[in-house]
Amino acid sequence: MRSTFLFRIWLSTGIGLFAALGATSVQAEGRQIEEVIVTAQRANESIQDVPIAVTALSENILEDRQILAATDLQLNAPNVSFTATNFGGSSFSIRGIGRLVIAASGENGVSTHVNDIPLGTNLTAVEFFDVSRVEILRGPQGTLYGRNATGGAINVITNMPEIDGVKGFLDVEAGDYNHRRYKGMLNVPITDTIAFRAAGYSLDRDGYIENLAYGQVNAAGETISGIDDDIDGRGLWAARLTASWAFSENGEAWLQYNKFKENDDRARITNQVCVTNEVPIQGCVPGAYGFEGPHLGSTTGGIFGGFFGALYFGDQGNSLPNTQTEYENPRPQLGLRSMHTDFEPIYQSDEEVWSVGIDYRFGDYEASFLGAYQETEFLARMDYNMDVGPTLRTAATNPGSTFGALGLTRYPTSAPAGGAGEDWTNPKCNYIDGTSGVPGGCIAAVDQSRVFSYDQSSSIADYWTMELRLASTFEGPFNFLIGASAYEQNDSGDYYVFANTLDLLGTVNGAFPSAYNSIRAPNKEGLKTDGHAYFAELYYDIDERLKFTLGLRHNRDNKFVDDANTFLDAYFIDRTRPELGYS
Repeated sequence: MRSTFLFRIWLSTGIGLFAALGATSVQAEGRQIEEVIVTAQRANESIQDVPIAVTALSENILEDRQILAATDLQLNAPNVSFTATNFGGSSFSIRGIGRLVIAASGENGVSTHVNDIPLGTNLTAVEFFDVSRVEILRGPQGTLYGRNATGGAINVITNMPEIDGVKGFLDVEAGDYNHRRYKGMLNVPITDTIAFRAAGYSLDRDGYIENLAYGQVNAAGETISGIDDDIDGRGLWAARLTASWAFSENGEAWLQYNKFKENDDRARITNQVCVTNEVPIQGCVPGAYGFEGPHLGSTTGGIFGGFFGALYFGDQGNSLPNTQTEYENPRPQLGLRSMHTDFEPIYQSDEEVWSVGIDYRFGDYEASFLGAYQETEFLARMDYNMDVGPTLRTAATNPGSTFGALGLTRYPTSAPAGGAGEDWTNPKCNYIDGTSGVPGGCIAAVDQSRVFSYDQSSSIADYWTMELRLASTFEGPFNFLIGASAYEQNDSGDYYVFANTLDLLGTVNGAFPSAYNSIRAPNKEGLKTDGHAYFAELYYDIDERLKFTLGLRHNRDNKFVDDANTFLDAYFIDRTRPELGYS
């Protein structure tokens, strides 16, 4: 059993020092229901007056319930579920409506917003800090929150600068597993109409998953290098800078910059549930529960390695009885919090967002403008089988094999030139020249004596959006809201599965890179999406308890995908022939 010990210090100007060890409770002299103001209908209203199924989580609630990130919202709002995908993405579902496809061209069914601006931020990694509230709106919200809001909308409202004095806090949290979390805020008024607010957080800790391969040695007595004794740690930080300006009695504007960065060994996937089958037709016993590896003959490593003589063809592997395959480091018994891999996961995410908002009131009307520009980069690599593979037969012990005939005693594994886009433009190895992977010298720095495979998911993207709204504030029963919005997004991404047994196949037939890969064109042009929309809502108060709402929306979206899925690329084709699409 594992436990976490935490020690927290909270410091705030004008309040003093507060230290908490374990559970702490503060009881007020009296109890009263706090009025919660939300913007569920794009206007400040009491949640009691909003005719929408909305859950509003205030800053105090987020703190009291320890709602640290988007992953915790599903535990605090009805009909909400959250899914983190195998390729670094994530999505919400509300009332069963969400994103059920993994294609790059797929769209979410629940839109996510920061300060009413639709942003596709990395919800898996970013924590809530200096947040005023989080609103979860259930049911179709397209006429107010735009495209991809069929199931509902998630709106994160950050705290804005205040002009009533200097304020700040520092929250320090420490615990075992080298856990260190810092959160802080500083609010500074510049003039009677201008204020500035800076907030940020950082999180560093070791992984909760034990890597049982740590400290193991190979046949030469060399310790497996490049791995730690734990996996799934955190090393990330985020910062937010906000400036606000009340430029007149009737108008306010704000400008915000957000930065997020992560570089650690976060695990995108967990152990695979498997009990080794004795026959290769099904690698694992159907319905059985365990953390063993599949029958070696059912894997690409076992099939291609065996076909070309680097392994015993059709052998069971996994140190089962009657197996001939050798394991320098046999797979130990694993549990929910342990792995056995000689490849340290890599998880890198970088995001920048500039956003702006302007509100101006005149007569019985209020005009609003929102805009944002976002750039993101993402890269993740992980052991595809999460195992220290079986030893491959070298030329000395297997002189009749194909690799032995080529004079090779090691089994190199191809590597991409870098993240998304670089596999086309890298001067050393790229797709255009047919030098990706081993032919160009891009080789993974891993043990070349045993079966090894890993996958990589990466992407780069930029995105901008803007919205203009006009709302009425009539005293009578009738009011309206009309608006228009536009956006554009460009990104490039790739997904690879590399393996030295696939490279062995490529060595034989000349097809490189021999990895499975799904690639969108480079230079952020693999997936291009743009569009505009017009929307409106009309309101009529029939009486104090009954309100009629009519909403309309028109969207026009354009999407272009330049995508390719390849396996065993035709490296040997003459790429100077224009009729083949090369120049």
